[in-house]
Amino acid sequence: MKKRIFYYLGIAFLLVPSVVFAKKDGTSHMYINMDVKEDGSVDVVELAELSGSYNGRLRSLVFKNTSARKFQGELIDFRGSDIYNASSITDLKVCEASTGFSRPTSDLCEREFSVIDFGREGMSGVYEREDNDTGINLKIYNPSSRKKAFYISYTLHDVVVVHNDVAEIAWNLLGYGYTENIYDFKVWVNLPKKDSDLRVFLKGNENTLNGEIRRENDQTAYIYYNFLGAYNPVSVRMMFDKSITPFATKMSGVNGRENILTVEKEDADKANQVRDKIKRQNSFAILLTVIWFIFYVLAGIYFIFCKRRNLKTDFHHDYFRDLPGEYGPEVLQYLLIKNVTDKAMSSSLLRIVDKKVLKLEDNPQLKDDYFLVLQDSSMNGLSENEKMLCQVVVEKMGDGSKVSLAAIKNYGTSVSKAKILLEKYDGWRKNAKREGESYGFFQGVHHSQIISFVISIFSIFIVFLNATFETGFILGYLSIVFGIFQAIYVMNFSFRSSKGALEYAKWQAFKRFLKDFGMMDEKELPEVKLWGKYLVYASILGCADEVEKAMKLRLDSMNITESSPYYYDYYYMDRMMDTHLYVSLSTSLCTAVSASRSAVIASSSSSDSGFGGGSSFGGGSFGGGGGGGRF
Repeated sequence: MKKRIFYYLGIAFLLVPSVVFAKKDGTSHMYINMDVKEDGSVDVVELAELSGSYNGRLRSLVFKNTSARKFQGELIDFRGSDIYNASSITDLKVCEASTGFSRPTSDLCEREFSVIDFGREGMSGVYEREDNDTGINLKIYNPSSRKKAFYISYTLHDVVVVHNDVAEIAWNLLGYGYTENIYDFKVWVNLPKKDSDLRVFLKGNENTLNGEIRRENDQTAYIYYNFLGAYNPVSVRMMFDKSITPFATKMSGVNGRENILTVEKEDADKANQVRDKIKRQNSFAILLTVIWFIFYVLAGIYFIFCKRRNLKTDFHHDYFRDLPGEYGPEVLQYLLIKNVTDKAMSSSLLRIVDKKVLKLEDNPQLKDDYFLVLQDSSMNGLSENEKMLCQVVVEKMGDGSKVSLAAIKNYGTSVSKAKILLEKYDGWRKNAKREGESYGFFQGVHHSQIISFVISIFSIFIVFLNATFETGFILGYLSIVFGIFQAIYVMNFSFRSSKGALEYAKWQAFKRFLKDFGMMDEKELPEVKLWGKYLVYASILGCADEVEKAMKLRLDSMNITESSPYYYDYYYMDRMMDTHLYVSLSTSLCTAVSASRSAVIASSSSSDSGFGGGSSFGGGSFGGGGGGGRF
């Protein structure tokens, strides 16, 4: 059930767009400087820096909008018409420049590129040029390995429109064809002289309302976007005294001031309506995020409450001196962590030794090595899991009657034996888990987990909502992180049944008893013959080392002779502790399983006002623009 839940959870989280979390490749910086001349032409210098990997840059320089309506002096013509087209582009220069620029100037050209007919990937310092009726298409070869910016300069002719009362420049800075996100977009438009009545307008669409335009002074308009999405047009309009450009030749023959202000007010009103709508949407998204977070916290608190309540039982004793259950250490491990691992295998083998089915003997051929000798071929008194383990250890790893710890440790070094061991180990582990499940220690998915999981899944919607509306609310973007954390945390916990909670409490009391073993009065201690059983379970409870040390000290302090009724039990325990049998078994078995996994893996490997403000509507309706990208 939980595996299926995690499968669907993983798929759901993968659906969250990576743009929410990471900035993709794009144009990291794009700066444009436009100097308006007295004859109505404009000198342009453009610098662009791309991020990521590329062979070069594509750029279309458009000076004419062939689909624009013919200018007839009507109000609608001031929204966009052929009068705003330039007549030509000249003086094109393509160069490379150093990165880290602050404002485009003509002296930033470090190496001028030459034009060629056909280029190929890997080339640098050259570009292809295609002229057409509307502009120039450029394919500039300069790969990312050079770590340089792209410099383009050119002159646009007949850009300024002179009306009877005022003059203006209305120009598309970018058209719909720019295919990359721009993460830092700045434009300066400079008049040849100052005009205290200068009006500036920034125009775009509903996706570019984050732009800002202001009068830097009476001569310069400054435009800034901290992010400009791909395929979005941006236009600038400046209205100024016509004496600023006395030699401009493109005359409209009508008054322009009131028409321009009327059009810009209408567009600004539309933009403000959209801004108000976006504010309402953002407020809704933020409110929904806060509500989600409140429910998220409440669900977490409720889960913790249920988790703690699940551990409460009627058992309140500090110690439990007897074994709480007759099942093996592998079942105990399942009770503790709902899983069976290599550690349980070592403890289970130690239990077989404690049952005297396997006897510990010295290996005369190898110092510090020991044999486990089978004492009862029928394996009476062993559980099915223990019989399976005994057969694997003695028959597969040994010669059928005995096996050395060294043989166990080195068994998985060959691929054939490694596959056999892993197959047997997986079979034993699955059988042990089935036995653990049969005791009914755990219940199904708890309702508090379902509540928390559903709320966690809802975080996907929250992050989509905040990303779509671009709220900038940090909690909205982090909701997916909180959601993943809570979903994994709550679904990774298993609620115990009443029986399982009681058994767990008893084993924890038994663990406290073992940890205080060395501080107990000798009269309170259990019989020595039980100490081996205690050590078997102490290994699973995680206190085997300290229990073994305490037992060793107690044994050494006892005055036990060969005539004592429990001398054999004393000798057996002393022998097991002197040899550190549990540590040796654990090391040998875990090494064998780990080496087997490595061997198998290795065998299968292969190689509005005009004085400044925000953007309004109407971008892309003038002359100019153009697109671009990379290749």
